[in-house]
Amino acid sequence: MRAFTPEGRDSPPGRIYVLKTRLFAGGIGVLAAATFALAGCGDNPQPSGTDSTPPPTSSAPQASAKEAFTNAVKKLQQQSSKAELKMDGMVAMTATTQTDPAGKKATSATEVNVSGVKVTTSILANNGEVWVKMTGVPGAPDKWMHVAADKVAKGSSLDLTKDQSTRLEASIVTVERDGASGFKGTLDLTKMGTVSEDLVKQLGDKAKALPFTATVDSQGRLSTMEIDLNGAMAGLGKMTTKYSAYGEPVNVTPPAASEVVEMPEQFLAALNKPV
Repeated sequence: MRAFTPEGRDSPPGRIYVLKTRLFAGGIGVLAAATFALAGCGDNPQPSGTDSTPPPTSSAPQASAKEAFTNAVKKLQQQSSKAELKMDGMVAMTATTQTDPAGKKATSATEVNVSGVKVTTSILANNGEVWVKMTGVPGAPDKWMHVAADKVAKGSSLDLTKDQSTRLEASIVTVERDGASGFKGTLDLTKMGTVSEDLVKQLGDKAKALPFTATVDSQGRLSTMEIDLNGAMAGLGKMTTKYSAYGEPVNVTPPAASEVVEMPEQFLAALNKPV
């Protein structure tokens, strides 16, 4: 499990953080979300609220399981939302992200524990500008690291408002209904950008059919999603994401100038890559 293990103080700056960000992106959101989802700008916002009652019955033809689940995933990029992710197993991780795709705002707070090493990260994004603060990563400044909007690479770990729902949609292998408001099926982890390429190679074909379950609220929006990573490698655990606060404001207050430094080039190089 080298891909999940810190390699000491000589490791490339930000290596642990890159892994963590990719895992969160898978949570949409993810897996979403995000994360583990961190969504791009969208249209047609839905009414706010997190009603968890089953969808009302109707005499109209019911959408196929794949169509209904895909629509639930797409709603993550249509309005603001909150994603709370938890992962157990070899990597213990918690993450909370609030995203406003239309307003180009997002906040994220994560904690990862790997082999007794804890890494915490806070991220703020406002209209393209990004501020990152980390603890537990060798060489990371004590202050917030700032990245100007014109330096944030599209689709990178720093691009918090990118559309992760497209990757989740592409990763669906099978899906069927599970009760009035639930789904179950399998996902292809290799199409989600959730872990390092090295780990994907280690997992091989096992990563191409990981079981998942999900639920939606009465408006067809994701409420929960769980991916069982043990199917790929025993001990990886499960990744569970809860979604809420649809349509609610996301407030981002940039840190004071005295608490900010420009992100060092080595960190920018490590984090500013497509995931």
